[in-house]
Amino acid sequence: MVQEDLVLMLPRGEEYFLGAASLCAPSNWSLEEKFKSSLIGLHVHVPTYEKKIGLRVNNLFNNLPNERIFQRFNWSIYENSNLFQPANSKSQIERSRTITEDNAGDRLFVRVERQTIRRLPETKAIVFTIRVHVNPLLCLKKDLSLLTDLDQAIENLTTDMKIYKSIDQIEVPLRGWLEKEIKKLCYSIKDETLRKYVLEDFLARSLVLSLELAGLNISKCKHRDDLLHSASIL
Repeated sequence: MVQEDLVLMLPRGEEYFLGAASLCAPSNWSLEEKFKSSLIGLHVHVPTYEKKIGLRVNNLFNNLPNERIFQRFNWSIYENSNLFQPANSKSQIERSRTITEDNAGDRLFVRVERQTIRRLPETKAIVFTIRVHVNPLLCLKKDLSLLTDLDQAIENLTTDMKIYKSIDQIEVPLRGWLEKEIKKLCYSIKDETLRKYVLEDFLARSLVLSLELAGLNISKCKHRDDLLHSASIL
């Protein structure tokens, strides 16, 4: 008995298909809907998957060495800590409108999946395991590194990926809470030079985010780095 969910991907020609699974902690997807789907079919709603990484993932599965285990991590933000989170489509998820930057720490949860793949030597099938870890957002409150990492990760998401992860609906209160906690920890740093550097960098990125949320897309601007530098010395 293992705590991980188990998904068996069966080879058919040059592709792999979901042939069997024991799924107890789905992260907003349906086994009934995805059963017998190919890798592309499993990720059909993931922005740019087929165009950018679909072929590479398929090649990885076809060339996966025996006795080797590969792992990756995936993260999302949820409104409750339930492990069982089924849904036919992530686009069906509606976030509560009562989440604010004052209560986001208590209302939201960080959900992390540890995923591994390993080939079965006799059948050539691939076992895909998923272990889900859920913690309250509030757990990050005292860790400046985790707070800034999550804030940066959200900033780096494309608009399509934010919609896919349903983060677009809660981005303002979520990042508002993160920024408030980051500022608290920045001001608590005793080394004045370090505090000044960390705070200036954070405020600069906050300015850029505010401009982008206001509708000014500067992500492709040639002078985006100059704007960050200018904002840091305002």
